[in-house]
Amino acid sequence: MNSNPAYKLSQLDLPLIKNLFDTIYEEFKKDDSHKVEIVRSYVLVLLLQIKRVVGNATELVQLKRYQEITANFEELILRETSKYKTIAEYADQLNITPIYLSECVKKATGVTAKKILSNYMTLRAKALLQQTTSSVAQIAYEMGFDEPTNFIKFFKNNEGITPAAFRKLP
Repeated sequence: MNSNPAYKLSQLDLPLIKNLFDTIYEEFKKDDSHKVEIVRSYVLVLLLQIKRVVGNATELVQLKRYQEITANFEELILRETSKYKTIAEYADQLNITPIYLSECVKKATGVTAKKILSNYMTLRAKALLQQTTSSVAQIAYEMGFDEPTNFIKFFKNNEGITPAAFRKLP
Protein backbone atom coordinates (compact mmCIF):
# COMPACT_ATOMS: atom_id res chain seq x y z
CA MET A 1 0.00 0.00 0.00
CA ASN A 2 2.83 2.41 0.78
CA SER A 3 5.76 0.81 -1.00
CA ASN A 4 7.04 1.75 -4.42
CA PRO A 5 5.78 -0.27 -7.41
CA ALA A 6 7.72 -3.32 -8.50
CA TYR A 7 6.89 -2.84 -12.21
CA LYS A 8 6.94 0.06 -14.61
CA LEU A 9 4.27 0.43 -17.26
CA SER A 10 5.61 0.99 -20.75
CA GLN A 11 4.49 4.02 -22.70
CA LEU A 12 2.41 1.67 -24.87
CA ASP A 13 0.55 0.11 -21.92
CA LEU A 14 -0.05 3.31 -19.98
CA PRO A 15 -2.88 4.75 -22.17
CA LEU A 16 -4.84 1.48 -22.08
CA ILE A 17 -4.62 1.15 -18.29
CA LYS A 18 -5.43 4.84 -17.78
CA ASN A 19 -8.42 4.55 -20.11
CA LEU A 20 -9.76 1.59 -18.11
CA PHE A 21 -9.39 3.54 -14.84
CA ASP A 22 -11.18 6.54 -16.40
CA THR A 23 -13.99 4.32 -17.71
CA ILE A 24 -14.44 2.69 -14.29
CA TYR A 25 -14.58 6.08 -12.60
CA GLU A 26 -17.12 7.47 -15.09
CA GLU A 27 -19.30 4.39 -14.71
CA PHE A 28 -19.07 4.63 -10.91
CA LYS A 29 -20.40 8.20 -10.98
CA LYS A 30 -23.54 7.19 -12.93
CA ASP A 31 -26.85 6.79 -11.18
CA ASP A 32 -27.80 3.46 -12.70
CA SER A 33 -29.11 0.24 -11.21
CA HIS A 34 -26.56 -1.80 -13.18
CA LYS A 35 -23.50 0.30 -12.35
CA VAL A 36 -22.15 -2.10 -9.69
CA GLU A 37 -22.17 -5.04 -12.10
CA ILE A 38 -20.64 -2.94 -14.86
CA VAL A 39 -17.91 -1.54 -12.59
CA ARG A 40 -17.19 -5.05 -11.31
CA SER A 41 -16.80 -6.26 -14.91
CA TYR A 42 -14.51 -3.37 -15.82
CA VAL A 43 -12.38 -4.03 -12.73
CA LEU A 44 -12.03 -7.66 -13.83
CA VAL A 45 -10.95 -6.49 -17.29
CA LEU A 46 -8.49 -4.07 -15.68
CA LEU A 47 -6.98 -6.78 -13.50
CA LEU A 48 -6.66 -9.17 -16.42
CA GLN A 49 -5.02 -6.45 -18.52
CA ILE A 50 -2.58 -5.66 -15.71
CA LYS A 51 -1.86 -9.38 -15.34
CA ARG A 52 -1.07 -9.50 -19.05
CA VAL A 53 1.18 -6.43 -18.84
CA VAL A 54 3.00 -7.68 -15.74
CA GLY A 55 3.33 -11.15 -17.26
CA ASN A 56 5.01 -9.63 -20.30
CA ALA A 57 7.10 -7.17 -18.31
CA THR A 58 10.79 -7.40 -18.93
CA GLU A 59 11.83 -4.35 -16.95
CA LEU A 60 11.68 -5.07 -13.26
CA VAL A 61 12.32 -2.15 -11.01
CA GLN A 62 15.10 -2.97 -8.59
CA LEU A 63 14.08 -1.94 -5.11
CA LYS A 64 16.62 -0.28 -2.91
CA ARG A 65 17.28 -1.95 0.45
CA TYR A 66 15.08 0.49 2.39
CA GLN A 67 12.22 -0.03 -0.08
CA GLU A 68 12.57 -3.80 0.19
CA ILE A 69 12.49 -3.60 3.99
CA THR A 70 9.38 -1.41 3.84
CA ALA A 71 7.63 -3.82 1.48
CA ASN A 72 8.54 -6.77 3.73
CA PHE A 73 7.28 -4.85 6.77
CA GLU A 74 3.94 -4.25 5.06
CA GLU A 75 3.72 -7.92 4.05
CA LEU A 76 4.19 -8.95 7.68
CA ILE A 77 1.42 -6.58 8.77
CA LEU A 78 -0.93 -7.93 6.10
CA ARG A 79 -0.34 -11.50 7.28
CA GLU A 80 -1.71 -10.70 10.73
CA THR A 81 -4.98 -12.45 11.43
CA SER A 82 -5.44 -11.40 15.02
CA LYS A 83 -3.28 -9.31 17.31
CA TYR A 84 -0.86 -6.89 15.70
CA LYS A 85 2.73 -6.88 16.91
CA THR A 86 4.87 -3.97 18.06
CA ILE A 87 7.33 -2.26 15.74
CA ALA A 88 10.13 -3.97 17.69
CA GLU A 89 8.58 -7.40 17.06
CA TYR A 90 8.25 -6.71 13.32
CA ALA A 91 11.85 -5.50 13.24
CA ASP A 92 12.94 -8.68 15.01
CA GLN A 93 11.14 -10.76 12.35
CA LEU A 94 13.04 -8.82 9.68
CA ASN A 95 16.33 -9.30 11.58
CA ILE A 96 16.92 -5.57 11.90
CA THR A 97 16.68 -3.04 14.72
CA PRO A 98 13.47 -1.08 15.33
CA ILE A 99 15.35 2.16 14.67
CA TYR A 100 16.60 0.92 11.30
CA LEU A 101 13.09 -0.29 10.39
CA SER A 102 11.66 3.12 11.26
CA GLU A 103 14.36 4.90 9.24
CA CYS A 104 13.74 2.70 6.19
CA VAL A 105 9.96 3.11 6.33
CA LYS A 106 10.24 6.87 6.78
CA LYS A 107 12.65 7.14 3.85
CA ALA A 108 10.44 4.99 1.58
CA THR A 109 7.02 6.39 2.47
CA GLY A 110 7.52 9.72 4.22
CA VAL A 111 5.63 8.48 7.29
CA THR A 112 6.70 6.53 10.36
CA ALA A 113 6.48 2.77 10.77
CA LYS A 114 4.07 3.34 13.64
CA LYS A 115 1.79 5.38 11.34
CA ILE A 116 1.88 2.66 8.67
CA LEU A 117 0.90 0.07 11.28
CA SER A 118 -1.80 2.36 12.62
CA ASN A 119 -3.19 2.88 9.09
CA TYR A 120 -3.43 -0.87 8.49
CA MET A 121 -5.06 -1.41 11.88
CA THR A 122 -7.60 1.34 11.18
CA LEU A 123 -8.34 -0.10 7.75
CA ARG A 124 -8.97 -3.54 9.25
CA ALA A 125 -11.12 -2.07 12.02
CA LYS A 126 -13.23 -0.20 9.46
CA ALA A 127 -13.68 -3.37 7.42
CA LEU A 128 -14.75 -5.34 10.49
CA LEU A 129 -17.17 -2.60 11.52
CA GLN A 130 -18.75 -2.46 8.08
CA GLN A 131 -18.71 -6.12 7.13
CA THR A 132 -19.62 -7.87 10.38
CA THR A 133 -22.29 -7.61 13.00
CA SER A 134 -19.77 -8.21 15.80
CA SER A 135 -19.98 -5.80 18.69
CA VAL A 136 -17.36 -3.08 19.08
CA ALA A 137 -16.03 -4.98 22.10
CA GLN A 138 -15.69 -8.21 20.09
CA ILE A 139 -13.84 -6.37 17.33
CA ALA A 140 -11.56 -4.75 19.92
CA TYR A 141 -10.62 -8.14 21.37
CA GLU A 142 -10.26 -9.67 17.89
CA MET A 143 -7.79 -6.96 16.95
CA GLY A 144 -5.75 -7.58 20.08
CA PHE A 145 -6.81 -4.69 22.30
CA ASP A 146 -6.94 -5.56 26.01
CA GLU A 147 -9.91 -3.29 26.62
CA PRO A 148 -12.65 -2.05 24.27
CA THR A 149 -12.09 1.47 25.59
CA ASN A 150 -8.51 1.39 24.24
CA PHE A 151 -9.84 0.37 20.83
CA ILE A 152 -12.46 3.14 20.89
CA LYS A 153 -9.78 5.70 21.81
CA PHE A 154 -7.44 4.38 19.07
CA PHE A 155 -10.19 4.49 16.45
CA LYS A 156 -11.35 7.97 17.45
CA ASN A 157 -7.77 9.31 17.34
CA ASN A 158 -7.33 7.96 13.81
CA GLU A 159 -10.78 8.57 12.31
CA GLY A 160 -12.18 11.41 14.39
CA ILE A 161 -15.31 9.47 15.31
CA THR A 162 -16.11 6.49 17.51
CA PRO A 163 -16.46 2.99 16.03
CA ALA A 164 -20.19 3.00 16.81
CA ALA A 165 -20.66 6.32 14.98
CA PHE A 166 -18.58 5.02 12.06
CA ARG A 167 -20.77 1.94 11.81
CA LYS A 168 -23.88 4.15 11.49
CA LEU A 169 -22.46 6.10 8.54
CA PRO A 170 -24.18 5.39 5.21
